[in-house]
Amino acid sequence: MMEPLLIIGGSVRAAAMSARKAGFEPWAIDRFADADLRGVTRHVQRYDELSQLLQLARSMPDADWMYTGP
Repeated sequence: MMEPLLIIGGSVRAAAMSARKAGFEPWAIDRFADADLRGVTRHVQRYDELSQLLQLARSMPDADWMYTGP
């Protein structure tokens, strides 16, 4: 089983692709949750407001995490 990595940001597809190539299972909290991101990981949550990030992150597994800009 691959180790999860939580990736949070406005557009996390590139980071999720890199994480997958590095052997991680990316979990994403993304502003848009586009179909191409869903092709990289099935673990996607969409956010509308920054204030939602903490609550959404708590619904994900305990894991290392990273933040990417938009």
